[in-house]
Amino acid sequence: MEEQHSPAPASLTKEEVQQLIAGQMASMEQAVADKTVQLLARRISGNGTGAGAPAAPEIPPKGIPLSGFLEFARFYSTQASSSNRSLALGGIAIIWIFKKPDQDGPLITGLLNLPLFFLALSLSLDLLQYVFGGIAWDRFYEHKYGQWKRAGYRADFAKDIEAPNGISWPITIMFYLKVACTAVAYFFIIRHLATII
Repeated sequence: MEEQHSPAPASLTKEEVQQLIAGQMASMEQAVADKTVQLLARRISGNGTGAGAPAAPEIPPKGIPLSGFLEFARFYSTQASSSNRSLALGGIAIIWIFKKPDQDGPLITGLLNLPLFFLALSLSLDLLQYVFGGIAWDRFYEHKYGQWKRAGYRADFAKDIEAPNGISWPITIMFYLKVACTAVAYFFIIRHLATII
């Protein structure tokens, strides 16, 4: 039996190739925009990726909407906060190892009291950052909700709301301060360990 071959496809012109590529690029850009909107919607509604650490947002090959960069910043700052908390608690455990074994008194004088102070300050700033953020954003929401209610629940009112910088800058400052406190504490811990090794 003789095999039948389908005819070879006609060669495309340069303009047709460019149109195909442009169509594929537009399709890819739309898919990236849709994925970014889905990620943001899941994060806002609290339906994240489930248990465990959240997955890092994928960086697409082409440009993304401006809101996508905010998603990246939130992901990395969340991971940094989690790591900072673990390092602070780990630093306190390291200091506990060097506590005087024969008494319940203070730590070895002048060696690890200062890093212990910075680690405690870092953990305090960590808690304060989240408490302040929770209260501030809740009050902002309640304020805007009241305005929305008085406006008769108009859809256009709640569509594009800009938050004042006064809410986010204290949270950002506390974030950088707690990371700096942990870094300073570990500087003193590592310096002390270097003298006894």
